[in-house]
Amino acid sequence: MGDTSSRLCLGVAKDLRNWEVWHSSSRIWGTAAFGGVVKAVVHHGLSKPHVAIERVHWLFLTVWSTSVSLLTFALQMKDAAVYYQKSQCYKEASECYEQIEEFDLAIKMYCQEELYEEAAKAVERYEEMLNAKGQMVSKLSCTANQLYLEAAAKYLSMNRTEEMMRVLSKLDIEDQLEFLKSRGCLRQTADLLKREGREEEAAKLMKQHGFALEAANLTAIKEFRASCLLAAARAAVTCCSESTLADMEVILREALELCEQTGHKSGIAEAVFLQGALKGDFVRLSNAYWRFLSLNHSAGAVEALFALCRCSTASQDILFMAPRGLMALLSLVRGLKKAATNVEKDMVKSCFAYFGIVPTGDSCQVSQNEAEPILKFLSDKPSLKEKKTKGDFSVSTEEVKSALNQHLLSRLCSITHELLNKHYPDICVKFIAGLNCEDKTCENYHRPLLRHEAKTIFQCKMHLVAINGLLLEATRTFPKELLNQCKSFDILTADKYASCKALLQMFFPNHFHLRILSENPKACKETLEFSNVISKPCRALLKEYITFKFKKEDAVARRESTDLWLSVMQVFILSSGYPEELEKLLSKEEDDYSKELNFVLVKSKGRGGKAKGIEGRHAKVLCGVHGMFNVLLDAFQDPDCITSGEAERTVVLCLVMLLNADQVQDSKYRSYLCHYFPEIKAMLNSMRKDTPSKVPERLLRVVEQVSDATHVREIAVGLQELLKERDAEYLVDCRWKWDSAYTQGHPPIRGILYETINLDRFVTSLDKTEYADELEKELEGVHCLEDQKDPLEVIALSKQQKQEQKASAQRQLRRVFHFVSLCMKWKRKACSKAEPVAMEGEEFLSDIFKKADIDQTQCDLCGVRFIQSSENYFSRSENVEPDASEAVTPMEVSGGEKLHAEGNATSVASEAYTEHRNTDEHRKNNAAYKHYADFFRRKIDPIIYDGLEVVEAVTEKTYTQDGLAYKEGSNLRQRKIKENIKKISDAVEEIYERKDWAKAEEIITKQANKLVATIDEARKWLKKMDSHRIKEEGFVHDRDLENEVEDESMAFEELVNKKLSRKKGRCGK
Repeated sequence: MGDTSSRLCLGVAKDLRNWEVWHSSSRIWGTAAFGGVVKAVVHHGLSKPHVAIERVHWLFLTVWSTSVSLLTFALQMKDAAVYYQKSQCYKEASECYEQIEEFDLAIKMYCQEELYEEAAKAVERYEEMLNAKGQMVSKLSCTANQLYLEAAAKYLSMNRTEEMMRVLSKLDIEDQLEFLKSRGCLRQTADLLKREGREEEAAKLMKQHGFALEAANLTAIKEFRASCLLAAARAAVTCCSESTLADMEVILREALELCEQTGHKSGIAEAVFLQGALKGDFVRLSNAYWRFLSLNHSAGAVEALFALCRCSTASQDILFMAPRGLMALLSLVRGLKKAATNVEKDMVKSCFAYFGIVPTGDSCQVSQNEAEPILKFLSDKPSLKEKKTKGDFSVSTEEVKSALNQHLLSRLCSITHELLNKHYPDICVKFIAGLNCEDKTCENYHRPLLRHEAKTIFQCKMHLVAINGLLLEATRTFPKELLNQCKSFDILTADKYASCKALLQMFFPNHFHLRILSENPKACKETLEFSNVISKPCRALLKEYITFKFKKEDAVARRESTDLWLSVMQVFILSSGYPEELEKLLSKEEDDYSKELNFVLVKSKGRGGKAKGIEGRHAKVLCGVHGMFNVLLDAFQDPDCITSGEAERTVVLCLVMLLNADQVQDSKYRSYLCHYFPEIKAMLNSMRKDTPSKVPERLLRVVEQVSDATHVREIAVGLQELLKERDAEYLVDCRWKWDSAYTQGHPPIRGILYETINLDRFVTSLDKTEYADELEKELEGVHCLEDQKDPLEVIALSKQQKQEQKASAQRQLRRVFHFVSLCMKWKRKACSKAEPVAMEGEEFLSDIFKKADIDQTQCDLCGVRFIQSSENYFSRSENVEPDASEAVTPMEVSGGEKLHAEGNATSVASEAYTEHRNTDEHRKNNAAYKHYADFFRRKIDPIIYDGLEVVEAVTEKTYTQDGLAYKEGSNLRQRKIKENIKKISDAVEEIYERKDWAKAEEIITKQANKLVATIDEARKWLKKMDSHRIKEEGFVHDRDLENEVEDESMAFEELVNKKLSRKKGRCGK
């Protein structure tokens, strides 16, 4: 700058200190450069930088009003704006730009200072100016609405809610709603919706975010109000206090009434369950439990069973209920892994709904209020810590399924722990053996059982085996890594075969069979029969037990141990594997023995030596060495046989044979049977001296009576007394009677007639000397009997042959059934392939459309279920595969291992499936569904795809643009598209639930039109962003000015460092 200019600037600067003389030198100020004046003021220390700029700016404004031309004013205003901008005084810079009608730059400056509301007002002033000039097209890079959105976001971040709502009121209602929903301002969103008369939308929003009671008060739809009340009760029932108990009861009572009015069955079940859970009401909980099971609502059944285990009631009542619930639990775990059938898909869906989980593609929205039981399995994940600040949060579907699996495993462990640690009715083993029970805490029966008591005892043991069988099934169903982490599961399965041993001991006791079972064959069958529910897990565990026991033994035991083979036979009898499975096992052992024998023989021949003996020989096995095998004496030589009742059982058998010696056997055998009783008496007396508590009084008494008896009648009396004392049993006389004709008043008897025993007929004397010589002769010549064939053996062989023939016939029949089943399957497939498929060969672009089909479990098109409960499809979903057109083919019959009842269930389901497919209703629904699916694929899917592409494009543009007022506008466009896509998704779900295929096109079209409008709006927004890209990247005019004053700017470094203090002051304005 020259000397003249310097002097002029210095003069002006000095005059700034003397405000009274500024008018006299105003013309000189007008000719001086704005920058030069400011520089001089600062350089000579006449004023602070920002004060200097403000004063000089004010003086130039005054000068223009008196003596400066318009062009000169504009140039000076631009200089002022540039220097304000460089000193980061953006508000003042924007005012300068606005005065010279540089509105785009003015708005830029407002945005730099985050004064979005002032920027929006500037846009409105610009538009008013255009209107006054008759111009309609705005050339600004942003709109007032866009800036109001940014202002609202700024006010919200500062927690200034009133100002936020004030600036939002300038916007369109939909834009306001999208902004408020995206920012979690639920109350404000609901209030706005209510003001607009959109209460139902407000209700859905509040429920979606966990405010169920508020949602219930907003809606007028009964079904939705009921679901809201249930959600509120579900969230509060676990932490319900005495003060809120009455409120909860009122809520649940209303929810139950609404569900009954609308016919919402799962809602009824849940309402009843929550009512029972509030007070631990066993009746209501069990009612809800059976309702859940009948509806295939496995999650609800598991929770109800969990609550039932904590109720105060007879332990067996819960035990008898538990297997079906645990089966449902395991079915749900399989369904979470892979839902193969429609029923399983429904089961998983109801589970998600129960825990407040809403699937959204690959992720799920989880309600913190309703998902309380599984939150602890999600809380330890680092990715969720920040997401859980609101009422709900998003998490991947896999993580949700993992959390549900952990919850279900926890429930399984808790339920089975409760069941296995309870005491169940039983009969005291000491009482059975005739010993005194000295345990005062013993809760078992110490008297002969009634029939219903015996049935309860047997059923308890069967159900305990079933529970352990289901635990075994769980090891194959739950993920291995999950089981390895669960210590309580290892504790539960530590002695998994104890229940098998107890059951076998009850069915095949060492002591006598209980009278209550043996006196009535029909009652015996009814008591000992496995129910259809528990048969499969029972059989599975029993087979596992015998396999384990067999593998544990060495080769000698497997080939020679009669006890082991008796155990095998007993297990196969109970597990429906006798005689086929027993024969297979025998054949295997024989084959193994033969292979070993051949190997040894070949080896010995090669060496020329003698063969060494082989050990043991037959989701004689059954025979003993003659002369060394005495059942009666052996039973009394082992104290354990006496305390267990085996010795007494042997005595009873011996005495019954003795009494029949004159009838069905030769009388000479009487002497054999009496021969050892004096010796047994001595053994018992000796044992009684050492351990008196181990010798039953009644056993010693009957042995003494037989030893001292002189007539058979005395033995009969002693046996009668023993039987009456131990189990209220009695002796009867049996004879064959065959009435040829009907006698009036008396039905004909054809078979064995049982009559009260006549003790007076036993008149035979027991003269021991009479039979001494005969006994000796018999003992000497007994070896001759070895060559004779036992008549009982002949009968047994004949019976065995008949059983083998019967088994062979059954196997052939099963093969025929299997062949027929395969033929039927092939025929159904062939028929179904002939039907045209609307979607064949074409895929949907989006995942929104919900497919419906029919399989042998359920028809999704009509909402009809063919299988009614979880145990009917337990462990068999892998056999069901989808049909080509609309169905899943009938499953194959698996053969001999299915029980008759299971076969019936399969047959009934198959028939119902076939009949339903031929109904007019199904055909009508199928046609309507295919039309709807084709319409959605052709018309709606491309629109959704376009919307998603536009969302992605807006996202990319937002990242590349560095404009300060684009962020909220971009977010709004994206959210509106996503929200409209979600509304289509909700409509698809509602159509699927209501099976309203005929009206589907109308419903979807209405929502799709809204989506098209928002997509068009977003595309316009993209074009606008592109058109103003150059302006957003930087101001060309600014760059020119910066080059012009580049040298001068170095003198104003102190102007740049005051941004923080100025912005601090502006935030409070």
